[in-house]
Amino acid sequence: MLLDPYSLSIILVGLAIGSFFKGLTGMGLPLVAVPILAGFLGVEHTIVVIQIPGMVSNIWLVWSHRRSATEIAIRYDMVVPAVIMVILGVWFLDAADERVILLLLAGSVAVFLPVLLLALAVSTERNAEAQERDSGGSWEAGPASHTLLSLAVPGLGQHKQGKARKWAFAALEVMALSAYVERRRSGSALRRDYRAFAWEAGRVQIGARVDGDFDYYETLSKWLRSGAFDGDAGSGGIQPEQDPETFNGMIWARAQGIFLGGGGGEGDPGFAQAIEYYEGRAYGSTFLWDWSSDPEGRERLGDMISETDGRFRQATTAVGIVIANHVASAVDAYLSARGVTTPASIDFAPRRGGPRGLGWTATLRVPVGRGAR
Repeated sequence: MLLDPYSLSIILVGLAIGSFFKGLTGMGLPLVAVPILAGFLGVEHTIVVIQIPGMVSNIWLVWSHRRSATEIAIRYDMVVPAVIMVILGVWFLDAADERVILLLLAGSVAVFLPVLLLALAVSTERNAEAQERDSGGSWEAGPASHTLLSLAVPGLGQHKQGKARKWAFAALEVMALSAYVERRRSGSALRRDYRAFAWEAGRVQIGARVDGDFDYYETLSKWLRSGAFDGDAGSGGIQPEQDPETFNGMIWARAQGIFLGGGGGEGDPGFAQAIEYYEGRAYGSTFLWDWSSDPEGRERLGDMISETDGRFRQATTAVGIVIANHVASAVDAYLSARGVTTPASIDFAPRRGGPRGLGWTATLRVPVGRGAR
């Protein structure tokens, strides 16, 4: 899979945003980064790629505590469920529709971010109370204004605070907006190209060219022939296409199955409804096509449509990055204004003793006062 510089830059940005939230809370890298990367790599590739940072950090942990390898018993109560869930996860990734996976990811992010902000609000409120006590009851106004400034313009609140990382938020904003504009422009150009190609290579040119909607071109890329709309224009009324191997013929066969019990003709009960169904879904003479002389052209059109759809999807992802950048900048400005210099973190280390012998311990550190750890 070849990626252009814009795609690579957005992928790195997605990893950076996920890493920011992980550094802030000790978790959240996959939840935040996967939806961003999926717009460029696809869900399957993204979930594989996102394992790489985890593998690197886990290898580092194992190497750092290698001397304890012979002292710590294998925790089968952790290993066995993990192996089972990996197998189930790979199966689900292969079997489930990509849209379902994306919806699940979006739901996970929708749950994670409010919980994150709630945790930050609790910890920073404790920090504010401690600072107020230390300052004798006075509290400098500023957190709200700095937060709102960064929420409106990423980096502006940090600028007011004299923080050099304002440039990182500003650069990310410019990069994401530039990516959005470029993806939209290239997507629009590709859409013009595939519409022109379809007209020249596959469509039946009757009269002036009239472009269809997205569904029309999707259908055109999947069916070899449209078939006629009216099989006998000289007769009164509409004579639907009879060949079920064509798109219009398939529509008429479906209409017969719904309203005529699979057969029947003019004069039968339901015939008028079947014709109405056909007229509303079959393509008329302006939109007919035939790829019989160039079947490879139909495949090429499908590839062009997929590439175009990918560009627009990436533009949407860039908008998501812009929103995430505003939120991250606002959270950072709020924490800085409250005097939180050390974000919450989770540390893992070997543990000795206890009822279960050797194992691992997880330590959660949350700031509750100025400079607290």
